[in-house]
This record gives sequence, structure tokens and C-alpha cells, in this order.
Amino acid sequence: MEFKYEIESSSSVSDCGSGITGSSCPSSATSRVRRRGIFEGVAVELDEGERSFELIRRRFVAGVGNTAVVTAVHRRNWSENPTTMARIQSFQLHVKALENKYGGGNNGGGPSNMKFCWYGGDKRKIERILNHGFGFQDLLLNNNGAILLSPDDSPVPSVEDSGPDEDGLRHVLLCRVILGRSELVHIGSGQTHPSSDAFDSGVDSFDKPSKYVIWSTNMNTHILPEYIVTFKANATAQLPSKGVFCKTQNGHGIRMPTSPWISFPALISVLARYLPSDAIALISKYHKDYKEKKISRPELIEKVRHVAGDKLLVTVIKSFKSVKESRMSQHNNTNNYSNNQVDGN
Repeated sequence: MEFKYEIESSSSVSDCGSGITGSSCPSSATSRVRRRGIFEGVAVELDEGERSFELIRRRFVAGVGNTAVVTAVHRRNWSENPTTMARIQSFQLHVKALENKYGGGNNGGGPSNMKFCWYGGDKRKIERILNHGFGFQDLLLNNNGAILLSPDDSPVPSVEDSGPDEDGLRHVLLCRVILGRSELVHIGSGQTHPSSDAFDSGVDSFDKPSKYVIWSTNMNTHILPEYIVTFKANATAQLPSKGVFCKTQNGHGIRMPTSPWISFPALISVLARYLPSDAIALISKYHKDYKEKKISRPELIEKVRHVAGDKLLVTVIKSFKSVKESRMSQHNNTNNYSNNQVDGN
């Protein structure tokens, strides 16, 4: 049984919190008092004994292996005010609209093709999305001008996008997402909308998707953040970060060496050969803000990606890596030759 149906059928918390299934929910006066936790005002913390907590925890840990320990799971409080209730109603209307568009029936999860997906960010970003929805700044993280989410069985990309808060904790959103009919979209290709009316969303691979693409026009109607998973690094392991994480065949995460990657000052120096001076000045300002702890490392990376573009950054980093490896190889060959000469004497 798929994860999304386990949550929907086994958890009255999910059904009441979202109202998607139309179940009747107890009023706040009769409901059991819950802890509000670190997302007070927008979410309530689930008890560890609740089935929803355990299902979500196990699914998350299954995706990241032993690199993380879940410390809390919060459920979005959609009944806090009329505005949040309107977001629920909008989501429901778009589910029905896709059902009507594709003539009803039930094929592969339903005509609206609704799934659970992960989305990562630092605490401030998560709070902003919970309070106000996705915004323009969230579209600047990729050349597609879209929101990219990872499948429920593969949270690693979203974990990579998360950043530690003041207590060293990280957070990812578990969202209900209306996919409808997806088309193949190459991440970073520059495509910013469906290729035709026959498609509603995008995916980077049909065989083994790692990114779902929700276009900017649908980012606050087709994505419903329902849960926040809070976690920390396992004391005996390291959390994944961009460019250095891979998964073994048993699904456990491992940390790869990071030495081949370019330092930030060196990156700025190389980018100066390709970008105009005002762009370099802006990147240097962002780096200065990071060093002064005005912005987090994920925010710095996001801003640089927006200015330079992923294509140029990948080219520069790969080129730097190749040059560095070549120099190391030459150095090793020189040492081997010297050692052989010494041994021969």
C-alpha cells in the first residue's frame, strides 16, 4: 500500500487537519489539547504515539538512512483563520477541476494524481511558506521558475535544501501535491510552463523520479503543506549536503569526500571571467553577508545560483575539479619518479 493512502486512511489527524476527505472534525473546544511546539501559531506537534507520527518518521528515515534522527512532527493547523481555510478550499476545488478535466475514474492514484512530496528549507523559509504560501523568491532556485519537490520515498534532495536553525535542527515539509498529468522536464532547461494543455506538472524521470515540477501558476493551489518534520544529524553520521551525498544499494546515506569542490573566493575569481562586474559585486556582497552571519549557507547558495545560473556553476566546478585532479596526478607522478630515482641509487 502506498504511503499516501496509509496516511489518509489511518489518520483522522490528517483528514481533520486538511479537510480533504470531508470527514467531520471535532471542534477546538472538544479536541484534545496538543503541544504547539516550535511552530506555534501555525502548527501543532503530534504525539510520538500517534500513528501519523510513526508512519511519517519511518518513511523519512527509510529515505535518508541512519544520517538523521526525527525529533518532532508537526501538523499544519488549517483552522486557525479564514485565510488558511480558503487555501484548503482552493486545493479541493483544483482536485475536483482535474477530476472533471480527465473525466473522473480512478487510474494510478486518481485522476488528480495526488501524492505526498517533500520540500526543504531553513526554518525561516518553512515558517514563511506556512504563513504566506510559496513566493517569488522560491522560484529563483532553478531555471524553470517552478517549485521542485522530491517524492515521498526520496527525501534526500529536500534534506539537502534544509538548513540548521539556531538549535542545530533542520526542517522539511511533507506536502500533498496535485500532479495531474506529468510530462518529462529537464531540470535547469529553462522550461517555465507546460508544453501543452495536456499536461499539468513535470517530472525529471518517469522510471525513477527525483524531482516533481509544479509550475509557478500552480504553486499555491496544487501544493498543500501538511506536516513539518524536524530532525537532527545522527551523532554517528553526517547529514547529506548538495553534491556530496549518494545512496548505497540498501538505501542508506553515506557522506562522500568534499575536497575536489572549489572554495568560494576561488569560485568568485573564476566567475569574474564570465559575468559582468555588477553580478560579481552582488555575489561578493552575498558572500560577505554570509561571513557576517546575516544569511545562512543555503541562502547564499540559492542567491549565487540565481545570479550565475546552474549551467555556468556546474561548468566552473567541473572544470576546477578536473584541473585540481590533473595537478594532483602530476604531483603524484613526480613523487613516484623521484622515489624511483632515489631507490635506484
